[in-house]
Amino acid sequence: KAALKKEQSVWEAYRELLYQETQAREEDPLMEKAVRFMEDNHGKQITLQEITDYLCISTSYFSSQFKKNTGKSFVEYLNDIRLEKVLGELRYSREKIAYIAERHGFRNQEYFTRFFKKKMGISPVKWRQQHFGKDGGSRI
Repeated sequence: KAALKKEQSVWEAYRELLYQETQAREEDPLMEKAVRFMEDNHGKQITLQEITDYLCISTSYFSSQFKKNTGKSFVEYLNDIRLEKVLGELRYSREKIAYIAERHGFRNQEYFTRFFKKKMGISPVKWRQQHFGKDGGSRI
């Protein structure tokens, strides 16, 4: 796992962790297919049953394999995809944060704000103020 180094920002540590997860899931084509499905449908309310039906596997097998490959549950990983998309938009869009969050699958604004603070260490408003217009690099 990516440990936060002194000279590393939370954003850089987060991107390093995403890189490590990408490396892990690329070893399993089924998990890669699952992640692609989540990325393509992240703005919708995806259920575990929906993704396992798409993959034609049981929910228990998927859950255990997904956790083994990524180190996260399906919901954690999906929310991280959503967060990455929101972060990308917050850098350049002046649209209301609530609209951006909802477009990327966070239907409950209160939940989104708590989730964002937990992951990023600051509120979405402050994060946007600090990062607006700055290049975040391409997706790993």
